[in-house]
This record gives sequence, C-alpha cells and structure tokens, in this order.
Amino acid sequence: VSEEATTEEVIARVEQKDIDLEQLDTVFLIDANTKLSGAVAIGRLLLSPPTEQMHTLKSEPLLSVPPDAQDKEVFELFDKYNLHSLAVVDEEGRPIGAIAVDDIVTRLRNR
Repeated sequence: VSEEATTEEVIARVEQKDIDLEQLDTVFLIDANTKLSGAVAIGRLLLSPPTEQMHTLKSEPLLSVPPDAQDKEVFELFDKYNLHSLAVVDEEGRPIGAIAVDDIVTRLRNR
C-alpha cells in the first residue's frame, strides 16, 4: 500500500480483498515511485488511530532480498530479525513478492 495511506484506508482495503487472513502479518509500503519503502506489522496497524499514515508506523531497518537471494542469506535475515515475512524486490527496488516464515520452515524441512 502507499506509505501515505491511513490505517483506516488500509483496513478497508484488506476487508475488500480476498486475502488469506491466516497469512497476513505484515503490510508492505511503497513510495511514489512504487519502490519498497517500509513494512508495518498488522498488530501495529490495528492499534493505531484511523487517521495515522502508514509511513509513521514502519519498522526499521527496511529489509528485503532480490529474487535470486541464496537460502542462507534469507534464513539469516529471518533468524536475526525474528521475521514473519520478508519482501522480495526487483533490481529497481519494487516489491514483486514476499517470503513467509512458513516458506522457510518448508525449505528447511526439505533439506
């Protein structure tokens, strides 16, 4: 979502989409150039005032990986930052997907 969106707008958007709520733990933010600009935990979103803009809620540091990231790099980020999800970005920094902790567990089990 846009980093300028309000929490109320984001919640309304989630309600309108067919989203697997069991998997929804992070909202990724994009700037005016559609580049990844942050991530907001759902708990933080839900506990914020309706008019709060998303950019004020984002976590630091901004973490992402390219699509060709090595497993070891991804595993280390999940471990070091206790992540639930991690953005995958293209060479221009635009989000193209996400890796969920479930993906990590599956990958580790299949090693």
